[in-house]
Amino acid sequence: MPYRPAQKVIPFAGLVMLLASTASFAEISLFQDNNFQGKEFRTRDEVQNLKGVGLNDQASSVIIDRGRWLVCTDADFGGRCITLDAGRYGSLGAMGLNDQISSIRPDSGRDNGRDAVLLFQDDGFKGESLPISINESDLKSRGFNDRASSVVISYGRWEICSDSDFRGRCETLDPGRYSSLRAIGLNDAVSSVRRVGRDSGGWSGSNPGSGQPRVVMGRNGVGEVIFSENRCVVYYKDGRRTSNASSCSGSQIDRADNAMERYRRERGL
Repeated sequence: MPYRPAQKVIPFAGLVMLLASTASFAEISLFQDNNFQGKEFRTRDEVQNLKGVGLNDQASSVIIDRGRWLVCTDADFGGRCITLDAGRYGSLGAMGLNDQISSIRPDSGRDNGRDAVLLFQDDGFKGESLPISINESDLKSRGFNDRASSVVISYGRWEICSDSDFRGRCETLDPGRYSSLRAIGLNDAVSSVRRVGRDSGGWSGSNPGSGQPRVVMGRNGVGEVIFSENRCVVYYKDGRRTSNASSCSGSQIDRADNAMERYRRERGL
């Protein structure tokens, strides 16, 4: 009888946990050319130096299937770094990163083990709390929809909105302790939360009302105008439009041009 190695039996509960954890892995694909063309490199693990996979300073477009990823211009996560959420990025040139990425890693959104945002059910940081370190498009899934009355922001700039998918009334909060959300009209009215910029010289943006595009500016004159209703994004460099997502309509592109022009004029750019 041929030898058969002993098979390891995984209890059902353990199998469920294993499958769940595997499904939650962050995953990224880098492409050598714009619009997801050319040589492709796909991974779920951090890469300290893309030279080892033959794609150092060569990536021009990115697809992030799951999770959030930190992409950096130098090896070992040095140089300029930007965090990208799940999505399709047809041109890294709009972010000033075309042919410049040298290292990548999953970004949990945590800083030295701290949660970025802590929502509290009651004023004065009391009652049940909910830690948040990644974008949450609908707090119903976390059992905390329309329940927050106070919040602590440990790091980053975060937008809290009255409707799911970052719609409705939105307010951007810098790091600090906010003992009552009544002051900004969002007591028991927060339904979605997302990070909108870095608190240490990263991205910054305007805070328009519901249905209006959001202008987000980065370094070196790179900027975006974002429409949350259909994920339309229009990209700019020094105020000039460079590209746009395929979901954008002609009227949205016109509105984006006007919004960017107004943003730059108001700030003397």
